[in-house]
Amino acid sequence: AFNKIVGPRTVGTGFRDAMVIVGEKFEPGLGGGICQVSSTLYNACLLAGLEIVERHNHGLAIAYVPLGLDATVAYGLQDFKFRNNTDYPIYIHSSAGRGKLTINIYGHLDYKKSIKLSHVVDRVIDFQEITEMRPELQPGETKVEHGGVPGYVVRSFRSYYDDKGQLIKQEQLATDRYRPLNK
Repeated sequence: AFNKIVGPRTVGTGFRDAMVIVGEKFEPGLGGGICQVSSTLYNACLLAGLEIVERHNHGLAIAYVPLGLDATVAYGLQDFKFRNNTDYPIYIHSSAGRGKLTINIYGHLDYKKSIKLSHVVDRVIDFQEITEMRPELQPGETKVEHGGVPGYVVRSFRSYYDDKGQLIKQEQLATDRYRPLNK
């Protein structure tokens, strides 16, 4: 379980503030950015052909992985779990630097597969424009807090190919709904 290994997100364990999704918007919060790690691990597990036990999508669309291929975690609430469904140990190697995170999963070559991930957007959900009165603004002054992002309904897939590039099987991973972020 991801949360068991990473532990609580506290200042004492080295976590800092970054953007997190709180309700209908992005706000600074302790441990923000941790989902980039869980999402990268999720994609590595998918490409390694491992079994996914628990995974949750974000409430709002995020930009660092394709729609439907994210994995959000919230300590004590939502976890990411996978199972080594091979008969051999696996080795997970990760590295971070220069703004990139890389996770590789190594295992027995008998289980090596040619796998591709994809998604289909079934529906785009338009955002709305919301106007609020703010006492800190001067009369007639306006400020756009966020430009607005649509929501989506997305299906994600994992496809297996043989050594000739022919599709062997395809599995639907999930159907995810991302709320719009209003302007």
